[in-house]
Order: sequence, then structure tokens, then C-alpha cells
Amino acid sequence: MKEQGVTLKFVDLLKKHMLKSMTGFGRGTAQLNSKKITIEIKSLNGKQLDINLRMPAFLREKEADIRSMLAAVVERGKTEITLSAETIANEPAHGINTALVTAYYKDLKSLAVQLGATDNNLLSVVMQFPEVFNQSNGELSEEEWIILRNTIANALKQLDDFRLHEGA
Repeated sequence: MKEQGVTLKFVDLLKKHMLKSMTGFGRGTAQLNSKKITIEIKSLNGKQLDINLRMPAFLREKEADIRSMLAAVVERGKTEITLSAETIANEPAHGINTALVTAYYKDLKSLAVQLGATDNNLLSVVMQFPEVFNQSNGELSEEEWIILRNTIANALKQLDDFRLHEGA
């Protein structure tokens, strides 16, 4: 039994020091509430680590963590990681900030009266203003981050396995 453990350690050591290609690909998907997150990682040859990270705004708070995960696996090369989100539930992606719309509308109506202008299209104008729509994306909960982190780790493992296979 001891020989088997030594053999497994030797195999692990060999894998660690085998030549890896710098070219690789890994992919994963996760479901977070009403969103399906797709992760794609591509790596190419390069002298230094160059990470290009694309992600939806609601994941930006985790950018440093994601970069650290990637740098731990990919030591050098040009690496692109794309996280995309797709709404899969029938719930609306946003709501209307009615208090803000009302305030904008009243202010514009008052201004139109002062200037003697028509107020025909005020609502359509107000709907173009910033922050009129509430994004329900919010921040990730700890449970969602754990799911996403595990999915990224799996995609990184696929990438590393691909690179190991290509280098053999």
C-alpha cells in the first residue's frame, strides 16, 4: 500500500513539472438566481502574464479575486477570461425609479411653464435620464460567490489540463 502512495506522489510530481503548452481553453457555467453565468478562458503564448478580463458590471467587485485565481494557474502568456451573464428567468431585469421619474417630470414641467414651452414629450425625455431604471443585479451574496468561484476554478482546471495535454 505504501508503494502505491509513493507512486501517486511521483505521478503528481511529474505532472507538476511536465511541459505545458501556453495555448489552452477552459469553460464553465453557473446559475446564480435568475442568471446563467458563462466563463470562458483562453490562453496564448507570451513572455509575461497579460490578463484581459471582461465581465458584467455586477461582478466587478470580484475582479481582483478572479485575477488572483487566474495568476495562480497561468504564470505567463496572454490570457483572456470572459464572464457573461444571461437572464434566464421571467422576472424583469430592472424596475423604474418612480420617485426619481416623478421629481424629474415635475421639474421639467415647471421649467416648461416658466419658458412657455410645450410639455408634450416630457415623460419620454425623463425616461432617457440617468438612473431612471433600477438595476436588480446588485452585489453577489457569499453563497453566489462560492458557486462562481468554484465554476471559475473548474474552468481553470480545464485550461490547465488542456495545456498539459498540448505540451505532452
